[in-house]
Amino acid sequence: MTALRSSPSRVNQLARQTAIFGRVLARSEIIGEIDGLTLADVRAVGRRLLSSAPTLATVGPTGGA
Repeated sequence: MTALRSSPSRVNQLARQTAIFGRVLARSEIIGEIDGLTLADVRAVGRRLLSSAPTLATVGPTGGA
């Protein structure tokens, strides 16, 4: 939340929320969602992320020097 102190950062956050959720989220709503997370929620996400092979994307040369 402290990263939103500058105008460009705040505008970027508002645009992202509007694009993803179709509306601007209230700060209290964001905090409530974070506070509502349980250890089981975090573990479930971790299991899902670690259950598949990692993906690697590169830009530019990938060979040696």
